[in-house]
Amino acid sequence: MGAKFLPGFVGQTVSARAASAVVLCTQEEGSHMLPAVAPFAVGVITAPLAKRVAKPLVRGVIKTSVGLALEVKRAVIEAGEEIQGITAQAAAEKLASSARTGGVESAAR
Repeated sequence: MGAKFLPGFVGQTVSARAASAVVLCTQEEGSHMLPAVAPFAVGVITAPLAKRVAKPLVRGVIKTSVGLALEVKRAVIEAGEEIQGITAQAAAEKLASSARTGGVESAAR
């Protein structure tokens, strides 16, 4: 392929070189290389379709992720408030207990 392939490329545009390469590769004896035109055409046809399908799918994933993040944030805030309430209640009980005993803990505790 080397010697007869290179002289044909001189002075050709890139697309003409690619077309020549596809033709030469498919015309050589024993060549099992498929032309690149068919996969390229499939890509050109399916790319807009994939974009139309992928964009709403990605948008849905992002909306779900944001909603989930907001729910987790809300749950963490509620848990923090619950812990603060329990802490305040325990502190109030401790102060009330200390006030009753006059600031001296009993030996039983």
